Amino acid sequence: MPTAQRDNYDSPWKSAARRYFRHFIRFFFPTLYVLIDCSRGWRFREQELEQVSLSDKPSFLIADLLVEISLRDGEQNALLHIEVQEKVSRSLRRRMFTYFARIYTLTGLPVCSLLITPNGVYSTQQCRVKELEFNLLHIAIERLPIGLEQLVRHKNPFGLICAAYIWAKKTHGNCEARRKEKLTIIHAITAKGWSRRMARDVFRVVNWMMPLPADMERELWRRVLRNRKENDMTWMCPIEKIFYEDGEKSGCRKGIALGIQQGIQQGIQQGIQQGRKAAMKELLERQMEGRFGPLSENVRKRLERASSEKLAVWGLALLDANSVGQVFRKKL
Repeated sequence: MPTAQRDNYDSPWKSAARRYFRHFIRFFFPTLYVLIDCSRGWRFREQELEQVSLSDKPSFLIADLLVEISLRDGEQNALLHIEVQEKVSRSLRRRMFTYFARIYTLTGLPVCSLLITPNGVYSTQQCRVKELEFNLLHIAIERLPIGLEQLVRHKNPFGLICAAYIWAKKTHGNCEARRKEKLTIIHAITAKGWSRRMARDVFRVVNWMMPLPADMERELWRRVLRNRKENDMTWMCPIEKIFYEDGEKSGCRKGIALGIQQGIQQGIQQGIQQGRKAAMKELLERQMEGRFGPLSENVRKRLERASSEKLAVWGLALLDANSVGQVFRKKL
């Protein structure tokens, strides 16, 4: 029986919420969305949460964001404190209030607290302490007013992300069931008509949430690639895709140029290998930046010097790594 990989919910949520903040708020908090002046943009300030963090921050925290927004009334900006929690404890609401009070004290701006959990009951809580008004909006993913089928068909990318999250929880430890649901999501992404970047980003989140053992992952992509239609999966860029398409195309072009001097056959072969390696390196570098932030010069040089085989091993390691160091610790 294949060994299930450890599920990862942290990076996917935070990455998706940051990159598609407008979609995030519109999907989960539509009544709040209409109050925000999106034309004036927003600013992420969660680094300031470190100044107000609680010493006993729960280990099951999935993501926390602090976002400065502009309101349509134009009077002043406000802050959204967003928490995504895997578990709900008795002290959670008190903890959210403590954050609210500390953030207000630090910034002097109005604060609205947003909480997302897998389960629980949707609620809106308000209370007033002296001149402060505490507003907490709580969304439970498993109690959203639409079912799984509607989530998969939803135009907002967070519909599909929520579906993937629910399926990831339900299929934990059942690799075959997860493979089936992951294939469903891949087909759904293809049918959305999203931009290439959005489709790729949503798939990256799904891939983080629903890891499969390496052999099952490879077989899944072999099946997808065998059944793909002309131009209907241009958004895909897993390492398998690079092997099948980008590397060979780029390699053939380089190979033809080399073939003028060294012989057509030898040049094409070398070009294919170089093209594959360059495409794999570029993909892995982009995915690591998306997950861990800007890469150091030493990391970039290490990727540049690596062989195709080592890049492939690191690409698989990235699926469940929590740091750059964990990616590089994977041996051939």
